[in-house]
Amino acid sequence: LGLDDLQQLPTMQRHPQAKKLRLTEDLPRSPGIYRFVDARGQVLYVGKAVNIRSRVRSYFSSDNRRKVDQLLRETESIEHTICPGPLQAEVLELRLIQDLRPRFNRRSKNWAKYAYVKLTLAERFPRLSIVSEPKGDGGFYLGPISSRRVARDVVAAIETVLPLRRCTKRVPLRVTAGSCVAAQLGTSVCPCSGEITEATYSEIVDNALVALHSQPEKLLNPLRLRMLGLANQQRFEEASDLRRQAFALSNTLRRQRQVDALRSSGRVVVECPEAGLITLENGHLVESASEIGHVEIQRGNLLTVAGKREIAELWCVANWLESEAHNLRLIYCDRPLSSRYPSLDNFQIKKDLVRV
Repeated sequence: LGLDDLQQLPTMQRHPQAKKLRLTEDLPRSPGIYRFVDARGQVLYVGKAVNIRSRVRSYFSSDNRRKVDQLLRETESIEHTICPGPLQAEVLELRLIQDLRPRFNRRSKNWAKYAYVKLTLAERFPRLSIVSEPKGDGGFYLGPISSRRVARDVVAAIETVLPLRRCTKRVPLRVTAGSCVAAQLGTSVCPCSGEITEATYSEIVDNALVALHSQPEKLLNPLRLRMLGLANQQRFEEASDLRRQAFALSNTLRRQRQVDALRSSGRVVVECPEAGLITLENGHLVESASEIGHVEIQRGNLLTVAGKREIAELWCVANWLESEAHNLRLIYCDRPLSSRYPSLDNFQIKKDLVRV
């Protein structure tokens, strides 16, 4: 037993499943992933750790999560895989969760909740909608986004600045109705009433595409000004709602920028002090030389929007590169790993927002 084992032992001995501590005896004190397995050989849970032994043993002492007792009751063996560093461990964890869908991993259920914001460019008067999957229908897709709730905030933020139509019915060729409610309130235009031509409306759509592609300040700057205006009028609840919506848009654009840069970067090799050389192929971790050049086939078409399956790994790699940039040395890259635009407003509360 190590010192860490002895320190945890008093609380572990009182645990209802203390007899299963024997399953942890051969676990290493190394970074990697661990798997709780039941009597039928099915993986119940996958996790990552800097110290596999210490983390697994913590389930018998300090981990008070509601489902831990049930997990330990069903566990008959604990498997592990040692990884060179935290990035490899996190990526392997993600891949195993996606492949095995362990019953006790909450993350295995999250991907189904992802959504996309779509600008319906195939329509005469395009509008924003929220969809579950991208299609090859000529639309512009933003995402995936972590949930429909966040996607609704993104749509609300865009529609606060741009008067895109909000009605969902097909616009008739001839004027058949009066203005919709949103148009009457002055928050959108209404093609159904004939108040705007296709040519004029297309300028609004073009502005939306420019802002979402390359000039996010066209959306974010007006949102901040409106947020400050609401706060100065002491309409704090409305200002708070707008801040949440603006943050959702800013964060979605930032993540989209990171993902697009990674997916178009080709092969990238960096040196990490703790894990040595790390190779990425279009944003995905490459474990062996045989994988280089095959990531596009295995992980999806790089010319399309990122899919739900691959986005978790892309976000993981992007966050790791951002947080560890000061520790990494770039060895090789096929194409520049750079963003299309500078840092975005994160809409954190500042003194000027709470001014009275």
